[in-house]
Amino acid sequence: MLALAAAIYSGLLQQPVVPPILVPLDDTANSASKQSLMLSSPSFATARLIDRGIAFVFKAEWN
Repeated sequence: MLALAAAIYSGLLQQPVVPPILVPLDDTANSASKQSLMLSSPSFATARLIDRGIAFVFKAEWN
């Protein structure tokens, strides 16, 4: 367990293990995932905001 923790924190396990022939494919996948994250972030933030608003309204006490 100690050796695994040392390998993780030293960055040894974070080294790329992709063969050089697959690097262009890895770059394409990386850019596609970044683009999808950028496109989905506003939707997620809006959904969280709506959820918090609904929770606030349900917790409010009406006199």
